[in-house]
Amino acid sequence: MLPSVAQPTAAVPMPPVRRVRELTDRRTASTKVFLLADGRMQAEASREPVHYRDSKGRWQDIKPTVAASGASGYPYAATQNAFVSKFGGPIMDAIRQATGLEVNG
Repeated sequence: MLPSVAQPTAAVPMPPVRRVRELTDRRTASTKVFLLADGRMQAEASREPVHYRDSKGRWQDIKPTVAASGASGYPYAATQNAFVSKFGGPIMDAIRQATGLEVNG
């Protein structure tokens, strides 16, 4: 005779999650970790990098925004990434014409 199998208990829904703050010291290139109001932690993982290391080795959010750079010959740049993209004036004119987008700067 087989032993009896207890019926599984019904799942209890988790309470709504409220993020208190990001724990920036737990960042990686592709994760953010948040402290929740009840003391638990929640990780948010991405398949692509969402952070880069700055000159002091700290993880910073990647921001692909192109803005005025002040660099000679390259009036525009995207600098908040693992690499820097610099753009000269004529390429920005071409981007504006092709996309209709305005670039801050």
